[in-house]
Amino acid sequence: LHATSHTGATVKVEGMYTESGSSEGGTYWVETFEVPADGVGSIIIPHQVAYLEGPDMRTNLEWLNKGIHVTTSDDTPITLYTSNTNKYSYDASVIYPVSSLYKEYVVQTYPTDDQATEFAVVSAADDNLIEVKIKQTYYDIVTNKIDSIRYKVFSITLDKGQSYLYRTDEGAC
Repeated sequence: LHATSHTGATVKVEGMYTESGSSEGGTYWVETFEVPADGVGSIIIPHQVAYLEGPDMRTNLEWLNKGIHVTTSDDTPITLYTSNTNKYSYDASVIYPVSSLYKEYVVQTYPTDDQATEFAVVSAADDNLIEVKIKQTYYDIVTNKIDSIRYKVFSITLDKGQSYLYRTDEGAC
C-alpha cells in the first residue's frame, strides 16, 4: 500500500479478517506509517489480511472480511494506491475515498486460455445489496462471429468491510 501527500501525513491502516463466510470473531490488524511531505510512504499488508483466496481458487468464494480501512491524522488529504506482483502478473489500483464512490461500475476483463478472469467487490456500508450482471458472449466456431449473448445475474448482500471475489474459467466476465 502506497500513499503520497503534499504536506506529509500519518496514515492508519486497519482490517478485520475471518475465514470464508464466517461472521463470528475474526482477527483485527492495524498499522500506521508516515508519509513525508511531497514523498511516498509504503507498507506491506499481510497476506491473510488483503488477499482474496480460498481452498479452490477456480470457484467463486463466499464473502470474506478483507476490507481495508485507511484514515489519516487530522483528515490530511493523501493519494492512495496499491500494487502487487506475482509470476507473469502485475496488478495496481487507485483507492478512492468512500465519499467519491458511485453506484454503478463496469468491469473489463480479458479472456485467456489458461487463467481465470475475475473481479472483486468491497462493501463500504452495512446491508449493501450488490447486483451483478455478467455478460457472456458465445461465438460460432466456424464463422468466428457472435452466436449469442447471455447474461448471468445474481445478488449478494455485504456489510461494511466485506469482500466478494467472482472468478470464472469461462473466458472474460
